Amino acid sequence: MKVTRLGRLAPALAVAALVAACADQPTPFAPTLAPSAPSLAVTGKPDLNAPRSFEGEVWVCKDGTPSAVSFNFDYVVTKVSDGSTYASGTVAVPMGQCVLAYTLDVDGLYNASVTEKTPLPANWSLTSIIYEYGTGVESYSPAPVVNLVGSNVSGVRISNDWGAVMTFTNTYTPPPPPSYCTLTQGYWKNHTEDWDSGQNYVDSGDIFYNSGKTYIEIMNTPPKGGNAYLQLAHQFIAASLNVGGTSGSGIAAVDAALAGADAYFAAAAAGIPAPTGATKTQLQAWASTLGSFNEGLTGPGHCN
Repeated sequence: MKVTRLGRLAPALAVAALVAACADQPTPFAPTLAPSAPSLAVTGKPDLNAPRSFEGEVWVCKDGTPSAVSFNFDYVVTKVSDGSTYASGTVAVPMGQCVLAYTLDVDGLYNASVTEKTPLPANWSLTSIIYEYGTGVESYSPAPVVNLVGSNVSGVRISNDWGAVMTFTNTYTPPPPPSYCTLTQGYWKNHTEDWDSGQNYVDSGDIFYNSGKTYIEIMNTPPKGGNAYLQLAHQFIAASLNVGGTSGSGIAAVDAALAGADAYFAAAAAGIPAPTGATKTQLQAWASTLGSFNEGLTGPGHCN
């Protein structure tokens, strides 16, 4: 007998602190330098032609593929004189925006490092880091300076006389489309030979959770009176057969419905319950999600 329980659905870049060393002018550190940088698509970026408008400020910008995703960054400000930590914190930066992370309010030279926190959201990767000073201090270092990513390091020298802007560019790579198609509950009910061929996660004669009935008996039991347990069971069995029962569909809403249904059936009372109220509503919502998937309205599409 095959396993009848779904093993459901189960990010990173390390960015280190850095040091820049120069007695009286900012000298950025970069493992790899490039003579120029791409134009930035971010909003809210300080005016580099008016550097005194952001004196002592550390700005973090997030450039990349358009998305509503927000990324988190840790910053650390240390004294050049003795390396001690002066300030630290965390800032969230939405894609396409710039955020003021820290403002230095004392005299002296300081190093500021920014770390993009990991794990990154699924399917995102760091593409480049750019750091820039204003016009008044550009002559002392390449501006902008590009880290072509290898060390994933970003850090600047700041003082109360000048600030800096660091832009992290991330790229989203969509996951590959599922390499399968889906079949309806009606198909699976009438083709038990495809269940029992050794390719799927259950045989039609296996017992369905605590119901006391086999999978095919459940499929052949009409959901009289709109029984949500049976409505969900029919779509759940079909969806599980469509994806093989163990690896998930690769579609977040479908996998959430599969996981929720699996947990519900595992905890349900013996027999065939008749859910009511909020439970009924939830089961019917999962059934609708899985039904759309099985019928090819969402996901990879229906098999020809």
